[in-house]
Amino acid sequence: MHRIRSLPIRARIALTILVVSTTLLVAMSLAVYTTFARQLSDNLDDTLRLRAAANLNFVDTASAPPALAFRPEVVRERVEGAAVLRLYSSSGQLLADGSPAAASAAGEHELVQAAIQQRSELLRSVNMANEERFRLLAHPLQRDGAVGGVLVTGIELGQVAEPLAILRFILIVAVPLTGIVLGVSGFLIARSALRPVAAITATAQRIAAGDLRQRMPPVGSHDEVGDLAATFNTMIGRLADTLDRERRFTADASHELRTPLTAIATSIEVTLQQTRSADEYRAALEAVRLQAHRLTRLTRQLLLLARLDADAVTSQFEAVDLCVLSEAIAETFREEHPDAHVSVVTPAEPVMVRGDVELLARALSNLLENAATHAGPRVAVVVSVEARDGETVLRIEDDGPGIPPGLLPTVLQRFRRGDDSGGRGGSGLGLAIVEAITQAHGGAVQIAGTARGTGTAVEIRLPSGGAS
Repeated sequence: MHRIRSLPIRARIALTILVVSTTLLVAMSLAVYTTFARQLSDNLDDTLRLRAAANLNFVDTASAPPALAFRPEVVRERVEGAAVLRLYSSSGQLLADGSPAAASAAGEHELVQAAIQQRSELLRSVNMANEERFRLLAHPLQRDGAVGGVLVTGIELGQVAEPLAILRFILIVAVPLTGIVLGVSGFLIARSALRPVAAITATAQRIAAGDLRQRMPPVGSHDEVGDLAATFNTMIGRLADTLDRERRFTADASHELRTPLTAIATSIEVTLQQTRSADEYRAALEAVRLQAHRLTRLTRQLLLLARLDADAVTSQFEAVDLCVLSEAIAETFREEHPDAHVSVVTPAEPVMVRGDVELLARALSNLLENAATHAGPRVAVVVSVEARDGETVLRIEDDGPGIPPGLLPTVLQRFRRGDDSGGRGGSGLGLAIVEAITQAHGGAVQIAGTARGTGTAVEIRLPSGGAS
């Protein structure tokens, strides 16, 4: 069994076809042979009965018993080569023999005695004195209410044996040949059907070696193998895109983490090169503290993105009123940015969604901080909440310079900064975190911005009543 399992699939398919087809062919051959043999035997017995009935018309019953005999002319006419035609007395004595070429044997005499005793017609296959096998029919002759004799009619079984031998030869030759042909055909068909699978395997091995540019060759069919190749190509394409994003993210994260660490190390080395005053030391430590805070904030953002990427937030979902949440976040923003003007527009009724209240608050805070960063401390922001087309829409509009049209397609990517944000200490992860939080809640982010000075409108669309 282990050796069979170690065979290639096409060989196992061919072997299975060979075994199953041979088994079926053998069973069918046995059924055909048995039916044919039975039919031949039945036909032979019918022929014997017809011949015995004809022979009864030529038995001379006029002579005194036990001198029953065939008419001499009939005896001469009825001799037919290997046929048996004999007449026995009621005591089993041979009275007339129309077939001297087929000498009687013990089996025939036993059949005659049995027919006399049972007073009924009997059929039996017996071996004659010359070892030839005959089919005999013994018919008792009734005379004056008793058995006056027995008429025996027989036909050589070669008439049956010869066609059966021919049939056996045909079946013995045909069954193995047919099984072999079917097995070879199955092997060829399996090899042809599995050829695309072999190509897929070879491509998968190259991909496993690290070449994600490889794709499955077109199969040219719309069957399961074609679907497998198309699905595999789609999967590899997504995997390659994911790995590319991870590589870029890793490189960008390394760069972003290296910047504050380098600044901290440089500040410490420069400070320790010579003795300084207390104010100079304080200034150096303040610079280190700022860089440490930047590093801490960046690390927290990276950890949050990793948590969102791992889908580790849905278990904390609960019912959240976006109207109440928007008011609370806006009030906090006003306290931190007293020169900014923030207005909140909400309906009279609560607007509920299911989500993580801390993450939703983080997304709204990021958008407000982004507006303050790019539009300045006196930014005017309008936060609105509404139910629209079966969705819950959280919209944040500011009066800042807006987002250049060329940046709109990539503004949600990680570590993507605007042209004027390089000196503000942003990490480029704020909007990426907003999008990740929104996607974790089953929603989407839309950003509109045309030219500088027109402001920016960001919409967070969430499923009403909960996330999928």
